[in-house]
Amino acid sequence: MTEKITTIRHGWQRQLSATLASVSMAAAGLVVASGVAVATGPTLELVDGKMPVLDDGFPAGPITLWCAQKQGHPDDVYNTIVMDIATKYSPVPITKKCRASAPTYGYTLIDFIKQQPRGDDGAYHPIWTQYNGVYIKPWTVESMCGTPANKIEPILSMAAAPYLFVVAEDSPYQTLDDLVKHFKDNPGSNIATTKPGSGSHAIMSLMIKAAGVDVNFVPTEGSGETKSVLLGGGAEFGNLVFGPGITDGLRVLAVSGDARAPALPDVPTAMELGYNVPGGSYWGFTVDKDTPQEHRNWLVSLFTHVANDPEWSERNPHVVLINDSAAGSAKKVEAYVDALLPILAESDLLPCPYDNEPVDVLAGD
Repeated sequence: MTEKITTIRHGWQRQLSATLASVSMAAAGLVVASGVAVATGPTLELVDGKMPVLDDGFPAGPITLWCAQKQGHPDDVYNTIVMDIATKYSPVPITKKCRASAPTYGYTLIDFIKQQPRGDDGAYHPIWTQYNGVYIKPWTVESMCGTPANKIEPILSMAAAPYLFVVAEDSPYQTLDDLVKHFKDNPGSNIATTKPGSGSHAIMSLMIKAAGVDVNFVPTEGSGETKSVLLGGGAEFGNLVFGPGITDGLRVLAVSGDARAPALPDVPTAMELGYNVPGGSYWGFTVDKDTPQEHRNWLVSLFTHVANDPEWSERNPHVVLINDSAAGSAKKVEAYVDALLPILAESDLLPCPYDNEPVDVLAGD
């Protein structure tokens, strides 16, 4: 099993690097300062407050921002905010659409988009998606194992949110170390997280492995149900996706990822406390792999103007706002994959039958 995991990891890194090489320059020079996106590299300048039309006429028609989730899902909310702000800067209308059935993911949405009539601009439109969902799901959901993720390529990421490690507000445990000691003294204690194959379950699995404790997982259908289980006494510890109001009645002991959440500046990261839990949620735009580089650059410039607009931060107070290149996003995903693959293997969550060949998930046909 160790040899197989190593093959998977190396295949992932090699193919991911090759896939992103052609797009990483599109957002070169974009950095993060104090959690707010700033552009320091080449970005197309506005002409009378609008993005210029390219020499080839792009964009000649409306640009549709697709969302891989159903209407009202948090991903749709982020996508809607981008649409509202991008409308200020675009020379053509900006609209948005969601996939009718949900949940699904960006690389399956591409098949749906390709069946639609192409607009006058002749371009494939960007898709707002969660990067770790797009690239991790081929390992964790059996029905998607045959769908190569290289149908799409990221052009930049715009937002990130940590997972929260929480207890009920009346819990006697004030710190993560206190709770870990309790679990070591009381093996088999209940913890709540979403069902296997989800991002929350993966992150909690990393935490439990890092803490070296033996616990009983109580599977839930989402953060709302996890919170109910905690408040009802059905579990002593849980993790949630960060969002408005989700922490009411709870105490946050730590957050995942490599940076503190701006909305919770006093809460340490698990990594600060010595627990290797690098993951979080990273959102941004992907495009079909055949999208011309000039069009990618134009879109990156548009979204950079969105990220630098004060309205973007005003309407997203609970997430970390970033403007990161495709290569920068890839590094975060690679760290997540390196930590997660052994966990998935141990839990028998590598269901794809790749016994006779290396697992190069991003390899084309």
